[in-house]
Amino acid sequence: MKLSNDFKRYLRLSPLANSRVYHLMRFMTKRKDIDAVIKKFEGGVDEKRHRAIVRGMRKAMTELHWGFEEYYLFGYESQSKEARKQFVPEYDKNIFCDRVNDCEAAKVFYDKWKTYELFSRYFKRDAIMLRNVSDIRTEGFRVFAEKNHDFIYKPLFAACGRGIEVFRTTGVDDAGNKLKTNLLKGGGIIEGLIIQDDRMAIFHHQSVNTVRVITLRLKDRIEIIHPFMRVGRGGAVVDNAGAGGILGNVEVATGRVYAACDEAGHQYEVHPDTGVPIVGFVIPRWDDALKMVKELSNVLPQVRYVGWDLALTRDGWVLVEGNDKGQFVFQFPLKEGFKKELDKLKMDL
Repeated sequence: MKLSNDFKRYLRLSPLANSRVYHLMRFMTKRKDIDAVIKKFEGGVDEKRHRAIVRGMRKAMTELHWGFEEYYLFGYESQSKEARKQFVPEYDKNIFCDRVNDCEAAKVFYDKWKTYELFSRYFKRDAIMLRNVSDIRTEGFRVFAEKNHDFIYKPLFAACGRGIEVFRTTGVDDAGNKLKTNLLKGGGIIEGLIIQDDRMAIFHHQSVNTVRVITLRLKDRIEIIHPFMRVGRGGAVVDNAGAGGILGNVEVATGRVYAACDEAGHQYEVHPDTGVPIVGFVIPRWDDALKMVKELSNVLPQVRYVGWDLALTRDGWVLVEGNDKGQFVFQFPLKEGFKKELDKLKMDL
């Protein structure tokens, strides 16, 4: 049975959600996924080691609400009991976001076209929505395809880079023919390609390498929370960690990257494909990025917590998308928890 987002939110905010029994049930439901996670992080393990990991994951989930991958990414086995308590897992992060954000207003981020309509001045590129195959015969599509021979397709409701595809075409008819297969699966939007600044492209030219800057609206200010840079790998056209990309923690004051890892927990000083240094890199025009996210936060103030994805072009920063439940992945590279800092911020909400 598929649960609605509203019902999931209700479950997270209910008293039951904080009980050990609830998280034991959660562990039993998800236990079938453990072997795949172990394989991702450790490869093959013997039976004794397997039993020890399962015991640890059970304890991490029932006592700390950690997911199975967080067991590795937060470094459960190397952390003290007190240090483990300082991490904010995905589960607790979602509860926090549900409490501080207006859930109705936040729905704009679940639909890429609604996001584009509201924040169009910050996208700074052409985009149109295609509901189905018939829309490739409209005047709007013809105008777009004549102007943008190269463009990117994004499913309306997909996340984590799923379903995104770059199309390089010779004109309107070629563009329509190439899009048919995608549109048979459902609606999407097409956008003119972002031509990124060479200083960001140097890491990985196949993807647009972005920065995620989180804003949290407090009583008297907009707080910037642990930004990070994302760069792609291999042949991927997206920079998401879930697609094999690398994330690098960024200093708010300077824009300097100070630690980097991937979603399998591997640490990086340089990009493994290009050899370009990641740690120590200073993001260009960083002050402009911070200025933009504060402006973005003011567009929809009811959504107090948002992770903004920005890309740097030769003409400045542009918005890629916003996320009302942006992850706390900045805890991964140095395996340092965020709870104490978050608790202080909650006092100013």
